[in-house]
Amino acid sequence: MKLYYIGTGAADWTAAAGAKGGVTRRFSSAVLDGRLLIDLAPTTPLSLFDEMFREVDAVLYTHSHSDHFSPEHLYRLAQTRELTVVGDARLLALLDEHPGIHRREAAADVALEVSGYTVTPLAANHRITRNPGETPLHYVIEKDGQKIFWGADGAWFPCATWAAMRRMRPYDRVVLDGTLGDEDNDNRVFEHNNLTMVGMIQKNLLGQGMLTEGGQIWLTHLSRDAHIAPDELGQELARRGLFMAKDNLEDLI
Repeated sequence: MKLYYIGTGAADWTAAAGAKGGVTRRFSSAVLDGRLLIDLAPTTPLSLFDEMFREVDAVLYTHSHSDHFSPEHLYRLAQTRELTVVGDARLLALLDEHPGIHRREAAADVALEVSGYTVTPLAANHRITRNPGETPLHYVIEKDGQKIFWGADGAWFPCATWAAMRRMRPYDRVVLDGTLGDEDNDNRVFEHNNLTMVGMIQKNLLGQGMLTEGGQIWLTHLSRDAHIAPDELGQELARRGLFMAKDNLEDLI
């Protein structure tokens, strides 16, 4: 598998906020094998789908927050191709009817076959106030004996999600919400991970045999303002045995 990070930033990486340490990040979004798109953010350049990702034919949506979900971008992309769109029922209900969009409702721990992948949605611990009843989602994605867990964004894991993750182990890649830094006194820890929480998750992943030999833990959905400068952060995460995602980075799994 090839995981290409289009964007790796949390919602505070706005144009108005600008760069930090010479680095800018788009909102969180990624493409697997040039085929399967995870979130279509408003900062995702649609030109990429004419150049690099002509074969993208499915979108997995994690949730409807505006830094992850842009219906206008989706409608424009669907003018160029047929798209299978996977998401919670309440998210899909936000979409207009469109001839190029084929909806697939995602339910927690119910596997779907999407574009040659086995995709299992799992519930995320994240707050969605503007669309009551919506369940935010993580995804386990499998193909050809390889498996990744996409867990951005959301804090820690609901018990049922961790049980499902254990059942489906091991993983070649675990991609986690890395929104927050080392500061513990932050109300956002109830819906986003800080680095203390990531360290605890890391210990459990390693201690409970959740990774394959050579499996790695990557952080994305990184806050602009809650972390040290990006170059320093990358070094610090490496010291902790973690990998920092960057925009326009391709991870060959």
